Amino acid sequence: AGFSKHFAAFTLLGKDGVTYVDCALAGKDGWDVDVLRELCIALALPTQTTAVENALDTMTLHESSSKDSPAHVVVEVDILRCTYETIETHRPNGDEKFCETGGTRSSAHRCAHPLELRTRRQPSPNSTQDSGPWRTWRAVPKPEDDGKKTTEKPKHKDTRASCFAASLVKHFSLDGLKKGTGVIDVAGGSGDLSHELFYRYGIRCSIIDPRGEGVKVTSRRARLFKSRGENVSMIPETWRAVSPLATSLRDKWSTPDGKVAHIKLFFDVNLMHDPVTKNLLEEASAIVGLHPDQATGAIADCGLSMRKNWAVVPCCVFPETHPARLVPGTAKTVRTTAQLVKHLVHRAPLGAAVCETLSCDGANKAVFCVGHVFDDDDGDVEDSAENDGTGVLEGTADWPYPAPPKSAPQKGPFRLT
Repeated sequence: AGFSKHFAAFTLLGKDGVTYVDCALAGKDGWDVDVLRELCIALALPTQTTAVENALDTMTLHESSSKDSPAHVVVEVDILRCTYETIETHRPNGDEKFCETGGTRSSAHRCAHPLELRTRRQPSPNSTQDSGPWRTWRAVPKPEDDGKKTTEKPKHKDTRASCFAASLVKHFSLDGLKKGTGVIDVAGGSGDLSHELFYRYGIRCSIIDPRGEGVKVTSRRARLFKSRGENVSMIPETWRAVSPLATSLRDKWSTPDGKVAHIKLFFDVNLMHDPVTKNLLEEASAIVGLHPDQATGAIADCGLSMRKNWAVVPCCVFPETHPARLVPGTAKTVRTTAQLVKHLVHRAPLGAAVCETLSCDGANKAVFCVGHVFDDDDGDVEDSAENDGTGVLEGTADWPYPAPPKSAPQKGPFRLT
């Protein structure tokens, strides 16, 4: 189907009658909007178009295929040049489908991105006409970078939630983030980050913030849901049965079950006194915050003390409130966002935390820390810039325990005070 003016997807059946090849046509590959529309018509793909365009499409199909209806048009396709993309599919156990290698479909599958192909219509079985003429189609990729500096600006700050969500998936993996109770979105009262993680990636999320209304269905999001619903309706089971690409697209665009929880509490150690929130944190796949303000240090300390994946995009510093936060290697109090980023990186064991610049405007430095690298093979904490050699790290002021919990290990990345 032609899902939008920039993207179309289809599956080819090989001449051997058993091989299926998934294909995608994307604007990022160089397919112009007008060319892609004409190619969708040539391939007899259904599209989400206006009534006038539908009428024109039907006329074109009838002229090209005699009296055959679009549903019975057979198009021969010859791919001349293409690139490949690996897509992941998640099928239930026992749902084994035929794949292009003739065996059981695996979770990884290659999808072709044609850059040059030719098409022609096949006559109907009862027709005496010959096959139509070949027509060649070519994508025009954008010119490669010549090494010169460009004036291209980062994406607008309104996209920071989508940029951060994509980076979370990259660093912690989609399957990893879907484990347990999912992602804890600290100080995410606006719901932007949780919306991206839940509706785009299907990751369970819980917002902890005493303010805000959580994920609200704005007019923009309503249009997004409507568009995705229309796209899902264009993926029939007959296509999905033979196409991992169709399965992947349907899973991506389908609305996940449930909703984003919103717990209107402060993110502090008192959450460990309530069995519900305590279990939520202990079983979480990651603890994250996008411009979480005063909760920035608590995210890092909670993640370190509980050996959880954590990530934060800091913004405000609050030096008067946190005079003990020092710039690494100095006795100076952290007073800028850049200094705070360095401070957060040095809170973690050496090599556990990394800094990355998101492709958006504003405060865009993100710190990611992977929880499972805290221990070495002997079960001891790895060395870090702030490790005193005893296996205990300083910096627990943002997430202090009133007393060590019974389940606390003898050694850990943070002293439980």
